[in-house]
Order: sequence, then structure tokens, then C-alpha cells
Amino acid sequence: MPRLIRRVSPPEDSGRGPYYRLCPRCFRAVPGSTAERYCINDGTRLLDRCPCCGTRITSPYSRYCSGCGHPYAQA
Repeated sequence: MPRLIRRVSPPEDSGRGPYYRLCPRCFRAVPGSTAERYCINDGTRLLDRCPCCGTRITSPYSRYCSGCGHPYAQA
């Protein structure tokens, strides 16, 4: 009997690796695993994904999306 191979492609964001939440106003970054949702410096809602393409923020130093190049300051 032939063996069936099931191919499953992971979703674009499989949740692996660290990600960050970033303030689009002052660029303060916190690990994504924290409960913080708003910046403690200025009260702005933190981003955990690019508002244009949905790519997760994987560097605390990001100023632009690694997926589409959108500047986080315009979020």
C-alpha cells in the first residue's frame, strides 16, 4: 500500500522566535511576551505587527517593516 505524505505549510507567522511591541511615537520596545499594550512614556498603543502587511516586529531596533518597508512612525 502506498504511503501518503501530508504536506502542511506553516502559516506566514508561525509564532516562532522572539517578537516585540513597539511604540510608533517614541520607538520604545518591549518583548511581545509582556502584558504591556500601551507605551508608558506617552500612552500610545504599541504595535506588534506592521499595520500594512501584518509582519511581526522581530527586532527592538526596527523603524521600518522588514516585510514591506512601511515606516512604523506613520502607523
